[in-house]
Amino acid sequence: MQEITAIDRFRAAVDRSADQVALSESFTQVEFIKVDIDAAKEIARDNVISSVPTFLIYKDRQKVAQVTGAKLKEIEDQLRQWGGNPTKPYSFNKRQGSEGSSSGNQAASPPAGDTYGVRGHQDLSSSVLATQVGCLNQSDTHPVGNVLKKDSSYLQSDVDEQLLIYIPFNQKVRLHSLKFMAPLENAPHTVRVYANRPNLNFDEVDTVQPTQVLNLTEEDYTAQSATALRFVRFQNVTSITLFIENNLADEDTTIVQQIVPIGTAVESTNVSDIRQSEQ
Repeated sequence: MQEITAIDRFRAAVDRSADQVALSESFTQVEFIKVDIDAAKEIARDNVISSVPTFLIYKDRQKVAQVTGAKLKEIEDQLRQWGGNPTKPYSFNKRQGSEGSSSGNQAASPPAGDTYGVRGHQDLSSSVLATQVGCLNQSDTHPVGNVLKKDSSYLQSDVDEQLLIYIPFNQKVRLHSLKFMAPLENAPHTVRVYANRPNLNFDEVDTVQPTQVLNLTEEDYTAQSATALRFVRFQNVTSITLFIENNLADEDTTIVQQIVPIGTAVESTNVSDIRQSEQ
């Protein structure tokens, strides 16, 4: 018989929204396990939990799915795919109304048009020139390309906790916010952001004035929180360089699961197309 296990709530001890999200009474053929990330920090770190709640689904002791956030419909779809149909009926309205609504202490998904709670702006990941993204002091086994993937892979620093990440765009953008995802103990803390300063190295970061310095806290890593930038300073951006100086728990290495730039495009001209035409 196949063994199906759903780690149904990687959560913080104070995260009441996660406590209200449960499908165990409907999918009785699935074993549900709840993990408190404050009490089981090593388990959360090993699974690269970047925000709460996070749901992991294992089949025959192999992870087959991961859902971040209280996305009940998506979680149910994954449970149906890997564990079969529910043995008892389940109503979203009974639990929390339609997905995206909220009541009481329940955490709501962002309204339509919001990106991690930022209204009027969009995820600019599709505008990143992925083949030209670079990083200094990255681990060979956990390289920078992982921060552009929407999965459980991650970037990890190598000889110490510092990282220098270069992210170019294929068009000019106005950057409003950055969304960082990372396991809390190894999550970036002090981040110097440089707009339109390619080719920076570690020797230069102390002499070149950053466009903005971010001091990230645990709040920045909650599911629907993005870190706001000083918008007027990021109006015609073709690239950003991020110098991650340290991490929240002063660990030996820093881990970044995803970096999501949030903003709007300045123009429709694709910079990569211009570069190709000039060759």
